[in-house]
Amino acid sequence: MRLTFGVQLKQFALSISAVDEPTLHTIFRAVEEYTQKSLDINITRLYLPVSVEEQPGLHAHTLADYGIAQNSFRIRNDVGKPYNQISLAYDLCEPLWIVSAEGKQRLTGCGAYRDLWSDRRAIPPYSSVETDGSDNMLTAILLPICYRQEFFGVLGLFTDEYLDITTDAKVELRTIADTIGIIFNLYHLHHRQFEDTTVAINNIRAILAQPLPRLTKPAIFLASSSRAYGDVIALVRAVLDEYADKLELVYWKEMDAPGNINAQLLEAVSRCRYGICYFSEPVEDATPADEVQFFDNANVVFEAGMFQGRRNQPLDTPTRWIPIRESASHPLPFDFAQERMVHVERHGNGTIKRPGVLKNTLRRLLNTMLHLDELAEK
Repeated sequence: MRLTFGVQLKQFALSISAVDEPTLHTIFRAVEEYTQKSLDINITRLYLPVSVEEQPGLHAHTLADYGIAQNSFRIRNDVGKPYNQISLAYDLCEPLWIVSAEGKQRLTGCGAYRDLWSDRRAIPPYSSVETDGSDNMLTAILLPICYRQEFFGVLGLFTDEYLDITTDAKVELRTIADTIGIIFNLYHLHHRQFEDTTVAINNIRAILAQPLPRLTKPAIFLASSSRAYGDVIALVRAVLDEYADKLELVYWKEMDAPGNINAQLLEAVSRCRYGICYFSEPVEDATPADEVQFFDNANVVFEAGMFQGRRNQPLDTPTRWIPIRESASHPLPFDFAQERMVHVERHGNGTIKRPGVLKNTLRRLLNTMLHLDELAEK
């Protein structure tokens, strides 16, 4: 037995999982072409729910060019009755096959109508589907579009031929209407999935636009002059060794990658969450009796400025740093005057006073930095 167009279309609809807009247009054009050839249909319209004057209404769409809206009208008039025959089909959720009750007359201006499908008696007026007033339609076939419990609208088929109803036509048109309901459901499902996917992608982009915590150990940059006293560096590194499971040390003197060292330093500072900056280097020919025996290295001051600037930015994991400076130095640079400076004091022979206290100070500051970030990430 040869399968009808409606049956084949329904089989197609049941075999797919989603319908995008180009597919929807292709299917609607196929339905329009089929009804033109099989029933001499002149005009096809799809009537979808819309608000009209703050009341439930229907909006007419050209089937082949779905999305191009025509006229709109309320479902019920001021006395609560169906506004027109399309409203009646929508209100009853029943198919209607409307012709004149007075012979083969045009539906426009007709005084009485017959419903050859559902045998409805109280039939409201016909509303012209032609916008220029030249409506010669003799038959209007109105098919509710449903899928399960969801009601999408009404498919309207209009022809200037007087068509008698047949069982084959009823079965075929009912199948086509049911299939359009399936197609509409798949289209709306695809549209919702697309919107949800777009929202999810935008959320991911928003997350990636924010500073993200690294999954590796945070890095701490140790900045110093090339002429800095080794005893301070050794003391700092000894303390940092105690935090090897929590911090990755980046010491500029151990950066041996080929290329521009200044560019490498800038890149290293920018990726480190923490910093320790030992500003001081010895003044040449200074003696233990001199009041000023150290000065601040310009490169270290610059690197400290980078940490200071990043600390004030609204980051999820703000940069924190520890400044270290010899007490016998020039006045402190004003930009860092408010920082809790770690001062290194020395004996007359040049050795560090109270190295244990200095270590404990560094431990306390490191613990504070790590604790603050742990609180921020909770």
